[in-house]
Amino acid sequence: MTKDFPCTSCGLCCQNMSEIFTTYYEASSPIVQFLLDKFPYKIDENGTCEKFVNGQCSVYEDRPISCNIRLGGIVQGFDQYEWYSQVADGCNRMIKEAGLDEKYLVSVKK
Repeated sequence: MTKDFPCTSCGLCCQNMSEIFTTYYEASSPIVQFLLDKFPYKIDENGTCEKFVNGQCSVYEDRPISCNIRLGGIVQGFDQYEWYSQVADGCNRMIKEAGLDEKYLVSVKK
């Protein structure tokens, strides 16, 4: 199992922050809700994070915990494989709905 989530850099999470945070907030623990409430960046009317610039995160190396899939799973106490699998399912749903090339589909290996 890889340490980091096998992100394919499609950018859809950064472009759908409103939807993701709403869905995630409703199903999360108080600590995760607190982290989402403290999200430090603006999200525009289309749901895109202001730090998503030229197709990538401009603060990736210093991104908030709410944007760090690995740390998000740790904070919630999830098994890494199960957590990555759940996130990958959400990613793949967005990728298919957006009609992106299949090369962006996320595959989690145990």
